[in-house]
Amino acid sequence: MCGTDLHVDAGDLPVEFPAKYPLIPGHEPVGTIVATGSAVTRLQTGQRVVCGANTPCTDCFFCLRGQPLLCSNIKCAGVTVAGAFAEYAKYPSSKVVPINNLTDKEAVLVEPASCAAQMLSRVRPEVGSSVLVFGAGPAGLLIAQMLKLNGGVKVVVASLGGAKMDLAKSLGVGDEFVVLEGKQPEKEMERLKEKYPYGFDVVVEATGVPKVLEDSINYVRRGGKLAIFGVYSSEARVSWSPSRILGHQISIVGSIAEVIQFPVAVDYLDGGKVNVKGMANKTFRLEQWGECLESMKQGDTVKAVIVFDD
Repeated sequence: MCGTDLHVDAGDLPVEFPAKYPLIPGHEPVGTIVATGSAVTRLQTGQRVVCGANTPCTDCFFCLRGQPLLCSNIKCAGVTVAGAFAEYAKYPSSKVVPINNLTDKEAVLVEPASCAAQMLSRVRPEVGSSVLVFGAGPAGLLIAQMLKLNGGVKVVVASLGGAKMDLAKSLGVGDEFVVLEGKQPEKEMERLKEKYPYGFDVVVEATGVPKVLEDSINYVRRGGKLAIFGVYSSEARVSWSPSRILGHQISIVGSIAEVIQFPVAVDYLDGGKVNVKGMANKTFRLEQWGECLESMKQGDTVKAVIVFDD
């Protein structure tokens, strides 16, 4: 389960990537192959695998330009076509990647890690970059680690206190941690500005909270990049000064989903480069769907997982 599932359930995903109903959700599956098509040679029954959600059409304007993630007819399992919250699910073999070392609860993080890898390819941080990540949910925990491995010499994670920030510290996803007070975060944010008066080369907004996104630009260094990595409702709006973006030559980068980063994500997680232990800290049965959704809104849930086996 991820934040997108909350928006799918609420029916408020933006028009840029809407859900289609009726729908079987579930876009972060882990499972075991029980059958393959006659033309499949790379995969065998009995293998433990993770499955990518997004399948481009290969024939639209964007696909023909080599931009499959922008596909006009992209099929997203669990969002636009049937997903994995079922006993059995069918995926193209090109979307299926075997895993070896990850537990099932750890492997559910491959899909969000693939999205983080896609964001990393968009941001392309320079070696020695300073990084500020807003949010210590799964998205923030994953992108912080990847940025640390790919040019981020100083990674600061800012988030509310609680289970998510505690996990961020225990995993060592950043070099510095700023605990924000829920009702009055301004004091700590001002201290952050005082400590880093020039801002950061890369600022990542990974909370999905419009107010945090709006304020994030104030922490971007001149010539820096603001990476939008949260998922927002269709009504969300922010207000920025065009002159600030122009005068400070700030680049704003958005990234959602992926189509080719699953093998990369498996390498990072299955190889132990990115640590996901403890992130999936709540499990539910499928019949507990409503309870699971409510749990995701609570601060002590880092990541909720729907399980089919005891």
